[in-house]
Amino acid sequence: MFYFKPPSARGQAMHQDNWFLKAHPETCLAAWVAIDDTDAANGGLILVPGSHKLEVLCHEDSDPTVSFSKNTVRIPEGMTRVQSELKAGDVLFFHGSMVHGSLPNTTTDRCRRSLIFHYVPRTSKEVAE
Repeated sequence: MFYFKPPSARGQAMHQDNWFLKAHPETCLAAWVAIDDTDAANGGLILVPGSHKLEVLCHEDSDPTVSFSKNTVRIPEGMTRVQSELKAGDVLFFHGSMVHGSLPNTTTDRCRRSLIFHYVPRTSKEVAE
C-alpha cells in the first residue's frame, strides 16, 4: 500500500494490523518504508513497545478530526507510545499485534509518504478477504 499524507492531513488512529488482516493461526509482519523523512511534525509512525505480545485488543470509535480511520485501541496500562523518526529509505519491521498509528501532519510544506507491505506465512489457514 502507498500512503500519502500531505500537509494538514489527518493521522491514523492507534491500531493493530492483525485486527484487519486476521491471519490465523499465525500472524502478519509489516514492513513500513519511509519515502520521506518522518517525525512527529509530519505525522511519523508511533509505536507501543511490548504490545506485540498482546492479543488483538478491543476497538472503540476514534476522533474523526485527527484520524481518517474509524476505530482505535486504548494504549494498555503500563505501556507508552514512542514516536519514530525515520530517514527516507529506512524500513521499520514490526509484528502484526504491535499497536501503532500516527498523528496528523501539522506541517505546511512536508509530505509524509510511505510504502507498507504485509507478509503472512504460508502456514496461516485464514486471512481476511
